[in-house]
Amino acid sequence: VILTIAAGLFLLGNKLVEWMNHSTTLRLSDVDVEGNRLVTTDEILKLAPVRKGQNITGIDLLDIQKAIEVHPYIETALISRRFPSTLRIDIVERVPVAFLNGTHLFAVDETGFLLPRLKSVALHGLPIITGIDNFRENPGAMVESDRVIQAINLFNLIRSVDSGLYQNLSEVHYDNRKGFLVNFNDARFPAYFGFGGFYEKARKLQAFFARVKEEKRYGSLKYVDLRFREQVVAKF
Repeated sequence: VILTIAAGLFLLGNKLVEWMNHSTTLRLSDVDVEGNRLVTTDEILKLAPVRKGQNITGIDLLDIQKAIEVHPYIETALISRRFPSTLRIDIVERVPVAFLNGTHLFAVDETGFLLPRLKSVALHGLPIITGIDNFRENPGAMVESDRVIQAINLFNLIRSVDSGLYQNLSEVHYDNRKGFLVNFNDARFPAYFGFGGFYEKARKLQAFFARVKEEKRYGSLKYVDLRFREQVVAKF
């Protein structure tokens, strides 16, 4: 009896596989793309090695993932089937945090991954990193420059302290003698951060700005120097 049942299940399984391989119901008709903001859906679909009418069970999901993740702005792509006839592509993009000034204007994400510039409205208004010219310009790879990584770390720490302060950044400039200095969109004075301790300096700057704005002296600032311990030096 057991052998008879096993044989029946085996035949049923073969019939099911045969039906899945030849069924018109399981032909790919739609590809849904979610999570993309910078890379267009058309770009992603052109990278995906699939065509409508393919049997959805025979599509290699890993091949599609690898093909899409070639795009420098795509960090991960998760591919899944939605039976009977749809593929879903979930995208996680690399998000630029700043432009980097070299022989061309590049974008960099928060990890230091160098990105080619896109013609995207979403990239307008990003701050720019200047004063660093000894880095390898290799879009699609990590930036090989300690100074660039430090500048990105400065961006990330300022953002973690105060997102409004980060959004007001216009430039981070590196000077060999003075270290890093920051410029803002709504002001014409620099804030000197020096060579390290950026988190504490960002907190001091946040508190200092809150005080001088309350005193209505923000517009009179000439510079802010955060390089001294336990104090903020400013000129009005």
